[in-house]
Amino acid sequence: MKWSEAKQFTWGELSNLTWSELKLEADELIQKLHDDNRVMPVSAIEKLNEICAPLPEDAPKVKEGMTRAEICMFLTLMITYMTNLPEISKKWIPIIQAIIEFVADFLKQ
Repeated sequence: MKWSEAKQFTWGELSNLTWSELKLEADELIQKLHDDNRVMPVSAIEKLNEICAPLPEDAPKVKEGMTRAEICMFLTLMITYMTNLPEISKKWIPIIQAIIEFVADFLKQ
């Protein structure tokens, strides 16, 4: 992990990791923790997942007047990230459901 990534964590979130584990890339560390069947705080796992799959700089933004194609592209991106970040997506479920209902109504027009 790079220092810029490590400083996002609290000491408590990383205290049960060794220096050699902290030197691993985030995805390698997640795999090692999984393989070792080690328990980590949920907040630490969420942060590691965010490091592994950050939103791209050019991610589409929701804006008024979006075309159907743009909306479909945006939803595809959201579904992809929710699939890759299951811990975070649990928090997003109500928001995603509201967006899907809105889009479904929009597409009926």
